[in-house]
Amino acid sequence: MTRLSTTHLAFAATVAATIFSNFAIASEATWIWGSKKAHQSAPVGECEFQRSVTFDADPQAVIIEVAVDNHFTLRVNNRYVTSSNDVSQTTRIDVTPLIHKGENVFYLLCRNEDGPAGFRGRIVVTDSDGAVTEIGTDENWQAKLQRAGTWDPTIRQRTPWHKPFVLGTSNMEPWASVVKEPTTTDVVKARAKSDGPFELRDGDRVVLLGNTFIERSQRYGFVELALTRRYPDRNVVFRNLGWSGDTVFGEARARFGSVEQGFQHLETQVHLVEPTLILVAYGANAAFTGPSGIEPFIAGYERLLNAIETTGARITLVSPLKHESLGPPLPDQSKYNRDLQLYSRAIRQLAERRSLGFLDLYDPFANRTTGPEFLTDNGMHFTEVGYRYVAEAIEGGLGITRETPKITIESSSLKSSADNAAVSQIEKTDSGIEFTASLASLPLPTLAEANASPAFTLSVRGLAEGEYKVMCGEEALATATSQQIADGVKILQGPDHEQSELLRETIVKKNELFFHRWRPQNETYLFLFRKHEQGNNAVEIPRFDPLVEAEEAKIAVLRTPQPNRYRIASPR
Repeated sequence: MTRLSTTHLAFAATVAATIFSNFAIASEATWIWGSKKAHQSAPVGECEFQRSVTFDADPQAVIIEVAVDNHFTLRVNNRYVTSSNDVSQTTRIDVTPLIHKGENVFYLLCRNEDGPAGFRGRIVVTDSDGAVTEIGTDENWQAKLQRAGTWDPTIRQRTPWHKPFVLGTSNMEPWASVVKEPTTTDVVKARAKSDGPFELRDGDRVVLLGNTFIERSQRYGFVELALTRRYPDRNVVFRNLGWSGDTVFGEARARFGSVEQGFQHLETQVHLVEPTLILVAYGANAAFTGPSGIEPFIAGYERLLNAIETTGARITLVSPLKHESLGPPLPDQSKYNRDLQLYSRAIRQLAERRSLGFLDLYDPFANRTTGPEFLTDNGMHFTEVGYRYVAEAIEGGLGITRETPKITIESSSLKSSADNAAVSQIEKTDSGIEFTASLASLPLPTLAEANASPAFTLSVRGLAEGEYKVMCGEEALATATSQQIADGVKILQGPDHEQSELLRETIVKKNELFFHRWRPQNETYLFLFRKHEQGNNAVEIPRFDPLVEAEEAKIAVLRTPQPNRYRIASPR
């Protein structure tokens, strides 16, 4: 039998109730506010509500119902649960996986564009014997109000909790006519374990989470392109949530608040995009603290994983990348890289303990013998060419590389074979052979300073001696002798490369639009402490959504290789 108590922290008043089988103690839900007469007229602001509930044993189930006028974020035991902007619908969610023996804190941050937010809800507890207790919103909750226009980022921490103002029953108008009762029960999702080789699944929503390495990757699009091109038949959405200078503690995301608020911001951002797969890349900044920083870093990483695992997403941890020593006046990176390797090993061990995926990118270019000498502009941050090589390293590290498509044609019989490609409509011409080919996946675009990625290797046997051109339309893709073509010639340019580059450019454009959606440049005026000045313009931010979707529709078309007509002709 579970013993339950509710604790009013601000006034140290405790109400304890023993729940007997088939007997329930009910506290009727009422509408509560953070200020007197707030339901009639009061300054705009945010209101926080919380309630502490203590269990002597693990309950069978805990469900919370929430109705807020009109926006809220719900946390249980400092873990993000859900958010809603719909005043007309009561949210009901099973939070049992987040509940533990002892004290549990239910917290809501509520806001309203026209005034302080009101809250009505209840916590429904089923104990191990099946007895049910309902804890409704009443004066035993706690509240504190922060008015809009408050510039001091510490005021929330300094403002004391107080009793809320009970301003009406659950049937209070106009809310009784507006707010609908819940029809479904959402569930906090269980953590997902790595269950085999890495793959992208149809319908996946992939979050790229991390620091500068992740944020800057959206400028060039190669990382997302590398993942997209390997699964052209699958609809996959990518959301880059990288933040320069960030850590597992969310320090860079604090904006004008505390580090704890930065962590909550990070957690909320991840949950809001509803990921099914998260690639997490942290450790580069922590490594500057040396070996002594590994223990707190891993503890922080554990907390971050606890926070994002409730999305139910598959998670892959990505090691930080080795720094380059570019020579004076920039520093020698040898000591840093030794420390970084220790962090990379610790991340691998963390992934193994938690049955998560791991992508080792610590030193992906150790055996590189071609291309530019350096891939970063300062030893730390990758250039466009650097990200091009990183993309290949990611494919290799995740085990999703494919052999370069190969097409073989016998000129006499017109028989053909193909690996990772399809060939059709082979015809003899007066000067050679024509055929149609489509690839299993696009090549990476060609950059002047990087190794070219072949679209495919072409071998045609039995051609008359001489020199030939491989053509697509009016474009000459290669010039080679009949013997060279028989041995196999690599096609390093052409329509597939052009399509891949267009795909990359579209990915970059989509990423820029999404960046403005979730990190508008003037968010201080739109959402933070100066929103009383220009907050009315915040309505424009969701207008980025259809723009992002329009680019994603283009990506869906561009990721699929198209059939192209080729001809092999001898010059006349």
